Amino acid sequence: MTPEGTIYRAGWISFLRRRPRSSRASVSVMTPTTRSGGRTATLPARAQGDGILIVDADQKIVHVNAPLQDLLCVDEEELPGADALFAVEKHLFPLLEEGGSGEEVIALLRGEPRPSPVILSVRAPGTGVRRLSVTSSTIDTVTPAIRLLVFHDTGEAGGAETPSVPGEFPPIFFVQDRDLRYSWFCTTGEPEPPPDLAAGSTDADLFCPGDAARLTELKRRALETGEMVREEVLLTVNGVTHTFDTTLVAVKDGRGKATGVMGTLLDVTARQRAIEALVKSRRQLATLLSNLPGMAYQCRADSKWTMEFVSEGAERITGYPPDDLIGNRRVAYGDLIHPGDRVRVAEEVAAGLDEKRPFQTTYRLVTASGEEKWVWEQGRGIPGSADGIVRVEGYINDITDRIRVQIALAESEARFRNIFEEAGIGILLTDTRGRIVKANPAFQQILGYSADELQEMTVAGITYPDDLEASRKCLVELVAGKRERYRLQKRYVTRSGEVVWARLTVTALRDTDGTVRYTLGMMEDITARKQAEEELAESEERFRSIFNTSHAVMLIIDPETGAIVDANPAASAYYGHPHEVLVTMRIDEINTLTQEEILQKIRRAEAGDEWHFSFRHRLADGRIRDVDVFSGRVIIHGRVLLHSIVHDVTERRQAEEQFRALLDAMPDAAMLIDRDGSILALNEMMAGRFEKSVGELIGACTYDLVPPELAAKRQVLVEQAFASGRPLRLVDEQAGMILESIFFPIPGSRGDVGRLAIISRDITRQQDLERARKEAFSQIEQNIEQFAILADHIRQPLQVILGMACLIEDDKVAAILRGEVDRINGYIRQLDQGWIESRKIREFLRRHEMV
Repeated sequence: MTPEGTIYRAGWISFLRRRPRSSRASVSVMTPTTRSGGRTATLPARAQGDGILIVDADQKIVHVNAPLQDLLCVDEEELPGADALFAVEKHLFPLLEEGGSGEEVIALLRGEPRPSPVILSVRAPGTGVRRLSVTSSTIDTVTPAIRLLVFHDTGEAGGAETPSVPGEFPPIFFVQDRDLRYSWFCTTGEPEPPPDLAAGSTDADLFCPGDAARLTELKRRALETGEMVREEVLLTVNGVTHTFDTTLVAVKDGRGKATGVMGTLLDVTARQRAIEALVKSRRQLATLLSNLPGMAYQCRADSKWTMEFVSEGAERITGYPPDDLIGNRRVAYGDLIHPGDRVRVAEEVAAGLDEKRPFQTTYRLVTASGEEKWVWEQGRGIPGSADGIVRVEGYINDITDRIRVQIALAESEARFRNIFEEAGIGILLTDTRGRIVKANPAFQQILGYSADELQEMTVAGITYPDDLEASRKCLVELVAGKRERYRLQKRYVTRSGEVVWARLTVTALRDTDGTVRYTLGMMEDITARKQAEEELAESEERFRSIFNTSHAVMLIIDPETGAIVDANPAASAYYGHPHEVLVTMRIDEINTLTQEEILQKIRRAEAGDEWHFSFRHRLADGRIRDVDVFSGRVIIHGRVLLHSIVHDVTERRQAEEQFRALLDAMPDAAMLIDRDGSILALNEMMAGRFEKSVGELIGACTYDLVPPELAAKRQVLVEQAFASGRPLRLVDEQAGMILESIFFPIPGSRGDVGRLAIISRDITRQQDLERARKEAFSQIEQNIEQFAILADHIRQPLQVILGMACLIEDDKVAAILRGEVDRINGYIRQLDQGWIESRKIREFLRRHEMV
């Protein structure tokens, strides 16, 4: 016995090693390859190895191994026991290429003499057209004899033979009797056994004990069960472990009794290694595909892009799991392409497939959540057996973020271009030497140069000479990387020779390596502001001069704190505090109001809601003076302050109080108004006319207190009184009263009329008396006139009576009549004298306006 792991019979080893490698059966049926875009297609592992067909003397199929089952596309249970000739015609003939004939295979089955081997061109499923070599052997060591056909794949039709795998044993066929002694042995193409293998040998004579025991156990199972046994067995040959695909079938006599074992040993070591490598490769490929951000795919070349394979990235791209896309199970990938892009994408893909070149395209997808994504795809077609494109393989990646960045960049560039062209400030692009590359319209307008003219100039050429050095120094530091930007105010010289001031901000534009290539300057024309600043400085100087020299009391107050920021000499003299003391005080130390009340007034003055205030101020000696303060907002050195002018009105207030006392003492209604009709003062009598208190009426407009028609009439009289400066009288009737109003203009200190006193008297009773007197006087006049008429009427009859008396002869009677006439004439003369006297009295009264 030799040590474990060695083979016992050197003759078998030498037999196997002396055989030419090209004459043994290879594993090419297991691993046919087709070139499709650099891709290797691999058949299932069970289909690897030569195809083996065993038939008995009645041409019934005894055994068909897995590779031949896969080639003929039949199930494991379908062929055993079937007629071999019928099975070959049914399953093999349809696979033959046009012009090929399977009759020679039929002849081999029948045992007819034929040149060996028989060469066939077969369309193998999934691998294209293959060239098969078919050999036949008769095993006559069993009764009845059986025939063995081996289908060996020699490679692609018209191509070179499939290369063998180094170190691999050829297929081995053997027959053993019931005692498991070898009675027949051969390999592909060698029907005779090797010369060193004697009949009657057992596995124990050929293999190490462990290997022999495993083989013996399998063979005894086949004998005992009568069923086919197939397993992969590890056998050690010359110290190297090989994997053999072992198939065992019991040989039975005519009575169905097992008389031995027939089997095959196929060395699948290389296949096993290939499977392990394939599993490893697939695992690596699966890991790689799962880690890809996008989606690898294989799909049919149809309109729906029916997916046959998609990587795990499909869910990241589309929102659908891979299983939902494969075979259009839930959704077709073609339906996910945005409707607006489908036609274009189809045309671009079709062009790539037609020209047999890789294609690239970019389009939008609508995901499971309804989100719209941008994707980039690259793929190429896989030709089929008829050289037409039947499948497409490729890779799809989500480029939404990149597209968004591109869109944002394009929008940013468009905005910049729009800003550059439409900006109201000048924008200038220059190189690192200060040469002008481009200037926007605003810059051209400010300096008066055209764009072409500016491109021939430098920044130094348009800079005011006194500002050249500062501008050059800043540019040098910017280009040297000492600063990212700089700001300065400088002057430019326009085409017409005018000097303009500008506020300039310059930023460095760098390449990806950080090198400054250009500078971008933004220039704001501040000429008007500079002029305004100069004018403001002059204005502030004038204000300071007026402030210091004015005899009016002036204070500058901080509206936030109420602190006295400054005071002029007149203020120091008025309040009795030195200037250095006054500017350390707050206004509430002078004003008698509370601090909160003062701050409220200050806020109203700062907002411009009120500018005239009446206060009481405390002097340094403790005296309290009435003041009118006129306050407004001023900006000094950028600081918002209140400028207050203080007028001492103590005497005027006292005079006003005396005037108010006088008003209240007057029996007539009186009030004082300004040009706008606002009531400045009034007495209780006037307030009573309006049925309000004095406090309620102060500041009210007198025109709002009377009916509109009367208000218009009074406004006209007020304006006339202010314009003429003379008193005016108005008599009108209100609420059943007759009022006599006298408008007295009151001149101011400068002689102009600023106020108007109105004195209103109720003359209703006086008017009634005067009207009654006039009516009585008129009645008297009428009576006197009637007396005069009556005297004339009486005189005429008296003259008649007197004439008649002269005619009467009775002197006594005549004397009586004459006496009575004289007496009546006396009465008439008295009436005449009274009428004359009353006329004189009436004329006197008229002259003195009493009537």
